Amino acid sequence: MLSSNTFRIIPDRAAYPLNEASVLLSISRANLYRLAKDGRIRFVKIGHRTVVPASEIDRLAQGRAA
Repeated sequence: MLSSNTFRIIPDRAAYPLNEASVLLSISRANLYRLAKDGRIRFVKIGHRTVVPASEIDRLAQGRAA
């Protein structure tokens, strides 16, 4: 049992669904698809789901901030 002073660290996800990735990047889902079409972000298929690797979100977010 965790005491009230104990914090659990939840690691960041390795990948995010497209709708969450668009929210994290503050862009529309259509713009997310456009970035993929232009080769500026990479999607990964896992089974029937398409996700965006967290490293891609970090890379794109850092590029925007610079």
